[in-house]
Amino acid sequence: MVIGAPARLISQLASTVPLRLLPIGAKIAAEVSTAHPYLLWDRLPDNVYPGVAGAETLTVAAQLLVHADLDEALVYRLSKILWQPSTHTSMAHIRTGLYLGTENSLKGLGLPLHPGALRYLQDHNLFMDQIPQPPRPCPVNAYQKPSGLF
Repeated sequence: MVIGAPARLISQLASTVPLRLLPIGAKIAAEVSTAHPYLLWDRLPDNVYPGVAGAETLTVAAQLLVHADLDEALVYRLSKILWQPSTHTSMAHIRTGLYLGTENSLKGLGLPLHPGALRYLQDHNLFMDQIPQPPRPCPVNAYQKPSGLF
């Protein structure tokens, strides 16, 4: 199960019974991340849940997914909005906001970048050294068409 921290249900539980986060060590995290590059090793800070010490764990980066057929110009404009400084400022108060506009922005991508997003990053020389090669192909249900990452 993947839940964004702090999850309300876990916060409520922490207020009624003692909790302890179990850490995931660097060696195991590296092995898992190698097999599943969309998983990142991160640290949940102390008191993200009331009275609970932080711990190293595997996390999933927030990603905005779009259909591969979505108009390239539209995705370019959406990318422009996403990478504006005002967007970073308005999201700075949430954990996801820590990753916008930083060296962490392209870590943990599970799918290739959509051509519109890639063109925006190239046009603005953003994260050129971080654009990943597409990960291993995943099986796709016959009724689904692969999507691109925005």
